[in-house]
Amino acid sequence: MPNLPRWLTLNSQSFLEYLHALLDAITQSTSLIELIDNLSAGNVREALQFLNSFVGSAHVNSQRIIDSYKAGKNMIRQDDFLRAIILGEGNFFDPAASPVCNVFDISSNDGREHFLMPMLLSQVERNAGDEGFTEAGTTFRFGQSLGFAESQIGFALDRAVDKKLVDRSPYFARQVRPVAHRLTTAGGYTLHRLLQNNVYIESVCLDTPILEPSVRAAIGTGRAFPERLARAEGFIAYLDSQWVLVKDNGGVFDWGVISQRLQDEVRKLRRQSSFQAQQARESRIRPIK
Repeated sequence: MPNLPRWLTLNSQSFLEYLHALLDAITQSTSLIELIDNLSAGNVREALQFLNSFVGSAHVNSQRIIDSYKAGKNMIRQDDFLRAIILGEGNFFDPAASPVCNVFDISSNDGREHFLMPMLLSQVERNAGDEGFTEAGTTFRFGQSLGFAESQIGFALDRAVDKKLVDRSPYFARQVRPVAHRLTTAGGYTLHRLLQNNVYIESVCLDTPILEPSVRAAIGTGRAFPERLARAEGFIAYLDSQWVLVKDNGGVFDWGVISQRLQDEVRKLRRQSSFQAQQARESRIRPIK
């Protein structure tokens, strides 16, 4: 494994402890199993690639994992695993290289479009008929009823197909456009789990065209934990400002509910970070005798 940290060799005891920690995590953590199984759509090769991304990721603190394992704890967290999958070998999200889709990408100067793909995925899921497929005509009419152009809808659906969030109907080869779409497990996981995950939000943020210059200028590229939290917070607030422009979609998708959950998670992470920082400061203070 050429991507292993230099100090972690195949013959070292640390390597065995690292593998045991990883094995324990992927067999005992329900959330981690759910992540791997759904994003890989049950494809073993894809799942193994996710594991390889994690093991070789510079975003993972291997020493902390080994130290925790020795102490009888499991410190392989779902968020660490997700960050490794999303970012891969890069420092920032690369839509061409990442197996994860940025659902907030847009094709036009229209802030409502940030929510078009999630709304279309929800529509495909809600209207699933035979074998889980929803007619493409139904999906296009839904998007147009919200004021979106056919080109915007096509852009969102084509990206969803490319990133395996939806399957195309088997008749695609005989059609200019597929006649139907079906939500995949990766699409369902993205829609119902990733959109509520802080790591996902702060990762895809820098890839998303932000239409408000002041917000775009304020969102930094720092990689420290407080900076990532601030980036997520700013991006959520920006998306909130664009959501108010979206017409009633019949309850198919509600960004407001997701936004509240994300904000609650950011506040929780800030409290935990402050508490840990306070503990670290106190541990460095020697009592006066």
